[in-house]
Amino acid sequence: MTRTDTFVVGALVVLLAIVAGLIGVPALQAQTAPSATAAPGSSDEPLAVRPYREGTIGEAVSVSPLTARSQVDRDLVALIFSGLVRNGPGGTIVPDLAEHWSVDDKGTTWTVRLRDDARWHDGEPVTADDVVYTISTLQDPAYTGPAATSWEEVTVSALDDRTVRFTLATPLGGFLQTLTQPLVPAHILADVPVELLPDHPFGQQPIGSGPFSLVDLSSDGASLVPATTTPLGDDQSTAPGHATDSLTTARPTHRPERPLPYLGGIDLHFYADPDALAADYRAGRLDAATGLPPELAAELGASAHSRLLRYPGATLTTVLLNLRSTHPEFADPSVRTALLAAIDRSAIIDGAFHMAAATASGPIPPSSPMFDAAADAPA
Repeated sequence: MTRTDTFVVGALVVLLAIVAGLIGVPALQAQTAPSATAAPGSSDEPLAVRPYREGTIGEAVSVSPLTARSQVDRDLVALIFSGLVRNGPGGTIVPDLAEHWSVDDKGTTWTVRLRDDARWHDGEPVTADDVVYTISTLQDPAYTGPAATSWEEVTVSALDDRTVRFTLATPLGGFLQTLTQPLVPAHILADVPVELLPDHPFGQQPIGSGPFSLVDLSSDGASLVPATTTPLGDDQSTAPGHATDSLTTARPTHRPERPLPYLGGIDLHFYADPDALAADYRAGRLDAATGLPPELAAELGASAHSRLLRYPGATLTTVLLNLRSTHPEFADPSVRTALLAAIDRSAIIDGAFHMAAATASGPIPPSSPMFDAAADAPA
């Protein structure tokens, strides 16, 4: 078999195995509420509710926005850390650590004001220095983490403790979305060389500013509690992971744009074996299971008292044909059209992904507010 023949056969295999689709992540959720038991004493005392329990494939390696390596790392980062803004309903962007922002007429200068009450879980205030440190680290030539090259042609500077300015070399329509980048505390990491960040203890003992704080992490799982503040007693003690400053209150003021966690805690259990995870879910030891193969997820989702949830993702799997002159087999448009037309996308979505994907006609998902149905006709 010639090298050209090998390429053609290989290309056909790839074409038949890959579907241009937007893949959703399947997750199982038991349709039962977490059990609660009445606390001893007066009927006015609150109920003691056990933590929400979720099993997932994989384990945490480095729980930091700068060095997250696994999907579990990224899931924990999303719970523990916050960005200046966050994704809201219907494709909107809403404030998170930012109070408000503005942009000049040219679309190249963005000014962001931080909330006065923004604090890290150790009680230290979130400041403009934290923003500058985070972005500068991502821009450092020595940085090779998950967000490398994502902040090119952007200059960030602190105008004061609570105000940050971003200057873009050219206008970027989606710049506000980039501000969802989770921030890290400069007062803990600023003196750590960039090349040493992947192995720094911060990845196992993260201090964030998000809705949950980490109280325990091992190879078996992670435990999180709401990162709400509690008042200090005479002994100056606090619950693990809570702020330690003297200005904290028992009930933080509810902010509609920054909702408080409604879960009393989260226990995340790590699994290497999908069958073991499925067994614990069937036995009722877990409230939810994620990261399962689509076929197994579909099977469990069909069982009683369960439902299969799919979270839309932006992962695009597509086919790219090699049009270089060294591969003349694709030079004929009719050959390319025939190869692409031979793909049974519906069968692949149903079989390989067990309906956890949708046919895509372009790189912009239909769920995006930037999607234009008229300009992006169905495939």
